[in-house]
Amino acid sequence: MTHSSRPILLIEDSDEDFEVTCMAIRQAGVTNPLLRCRTGREARDYIGQSGHFMHAVEPLFILVDLNIPGVDGRTVLAELRKSAWLSAVPAIVLSTSTNSGDVRLCYQLGAAGYLVKPVDLERFQYMMGTLAEYWMNVVRLSEQEELGYAR
Repeated sequence: MTHSSRPILLIEDSDEDFEVTCMAIRQAGVTNPLLRCRTGREARDYIGQSGHFMHAVEPLFILVDLNIPGVDGRTVLAELRKSAWLSAVPAIVLSTSTNSGDVRLCYQLGAAGYLVKPVDLERFQYMMGTLAEYWMNVVRLSEQEELGYAR
């Protein structure tokens, strides 16, 4: 499975934020499938059920909102790092929180990055373009086949 065919998982409860994020990712030229978990419970199901979940393909990377209903993004991050099939997938926090305690905790929980959602749409589009360029074209990511998760 190539980078361009692996999905990007967005764990985001806000419909508006999800739509804006999708639009910004598409404007950056990214054509990967976009999967969404709206709640911490949906994210837990995705994490815990691997091949049994409806869309269980190892994502290229995961964007995690911290303040999602039920199980919050911090708990989801911790569970991602414990997951046998998702522990090597970069999880990037995308939050409105600028709290230094949140930032520190997310890195301690294994976040690959912490991005603060800008209010300005143009800045958000730039940030998503930079994120896509970095994770899709600059760094080397593990391949599913190497990890034994080829479907």
